[in-house]
Amino acid sequence: SAEFTVNPNSIRSWFPRDDRTAFHDPTANDEDRKACRILTYCQLHDQINNCPPWNIPSANKISTAPKEDTEPFPVAVILPNAMMAEMAVVLLSVMSSQTITCAAAPIDPNMSPFRIFEAIHQLKCRGVVTTDEILRKMNF
Repeated sequence: SAEFTVNPNSIRSWFPRDDRTAFHDPTANDEDRKACRILTYCQLHDQINNCPPWNIPSANKISTAPKEDTEPFPVAVILPNAMMAEMAVVLLSVMSSQTITCAAAPIDPNMSPFRIFEAIHQLKCRGVVTTDEILRKMNF
């Protein structure tokens, strides 16, 4: 197994960069493991690196920014359970943001649209990651 060094200040260093399985699709048929969609640690790193940065212009001007722009940037993550690997990529990408301090807030897509909107409001989310299907359900 490959050696790796963990840096407490860098989430990307918390897991290895190799071909071991990091996640598999939990909805795949258990009898046919070859049909499972698998995401390796190496692929996980690649996908996190390919995510666009959370680059909020006013948040980069900390000294002159209003108080609300110096606080964490909460991002609601509303993805179906069948997208576990994608959820991991999004959560790690949000938490490993190096341009601003982000916080990921996973929200259950099975809640009613009213409850989802209420959660987003209470958490003061300023960003949302979801699917087109969930957006249509919520009438965004």
